[in-house]
Amino acid sequence: MYPTAIANPDDLDRTVAHVPGLVPQVADIVSRALSAGATAPLTFLGVGMSGAVFCDASGRGWKVARDPGAVRMLREEARWLEVANAVPFVRDHVARFGAWHEPEGVIERECVRYARN
Repeated sequence: MYPTAIANPDDLDRTVAHVPGLVPQVADIVSRALSAGATAPLTFLGVGMSGAVFCDASGRGWKVARDPGAVRMLREEARWLEVANAVPFVRDHVARFGAWHEPEGVIERECVRYARN
């Protein structure tokens, strides 16, 4: 059902059960992450209103806009991360910024994983 570039379709299945609108977006989201430079397989970490978050095989993090309307929000988030990474008392508390990939609507950043309880 999902692109073979996704390493953990079970995690995505659990998310889709709560966010069924994500199903038609998955192939495009994964395609844009790979186009921006992500290395398959992608480990799905979560989804929010504006984007889906993955870590790739090289350990980089990727936040991909869910739709064209969310690109502006991610662009602003990328700018914020870039500035926050330059502020000494802030940078230790935010993901390390890598790059903003405008054509794809993708933020490249540090992969931040959270422990599951």
